[in-house]
Amino acid sequence: MGVSLQGAEPAANLPGLARCAEDGGADTLWLASHLFQRDPVVQTVMALSATQRITGALMSISPYVMHPVQVAMAAASLNEHFPGRICLCLGAGAPGDLDAAGVPRPKPVATLAESLEIAKSLLSGDVINHQGQQFRVTGRSLEVGPQVVPIVLAATGPRMLQLAGRHADGVLLSAATSVEFVRWSLGQVSASAETRNVHRIGLVFASVDNDEGKAYKK
Repeated sequence: MGVSLQGAEPAANLPGLARCAEDGGADTLWLASHLFQRDPVVQTVMALSATQRITGALMSISPYVMHPVQVAMAAASLNEHFPGRICLCLGAGAPGDLDAAGVPRPKPVATLAESLEIAKSLLSGDVINHQGQQFRVTGRSLEVGPQVVPIVLAATGPRMLQLAGRHADGVLLSAATSVEFVRWSLGQVSASAETRNVHRIGLVFASVDNDEGKAYKK
């Protein structure tokens, strides 16, 4: 079980929240990448510096906002500082955020497929030669060298779910969905994964308070 933070929390509160999550038994702290909120890379450094073992997951980094090479650089650099404690989650990004920033989002499945390929190749330490429709990266590798960083894909539609099943290490399902939708989504992932072991992760909204009645009212 992990804990997700949406970037709305003041920086001064983050170390304490991270320690609380770790002390409570959480294995992962998911740090959301929402435009106009706090930066998830900076938050990951703060959270992991204040803890001992919890994994920091860069949640739903959008290749429309950050080039896949830069995404791989960030994940690799973090893993160099915090070995074995980094997870990378790619996603198309929240449409409202992208619209507010004037960022177009053409061909999301193709864009995420290329981004996944580029990030996996660079994190493996390969010299990359990628000539795609959305990105072109030629003849370079990461200076930091190979880094073992699992890559999760945030997915909702059938083609994105199938992409996660075929090529990602895990799939992240959004919150506020039905049991039937979750079952259908996992079926899409399983069918495309075949014999691959794809980690299944789902976001669940929660309200926490010492008083049950107050928690329901929040």
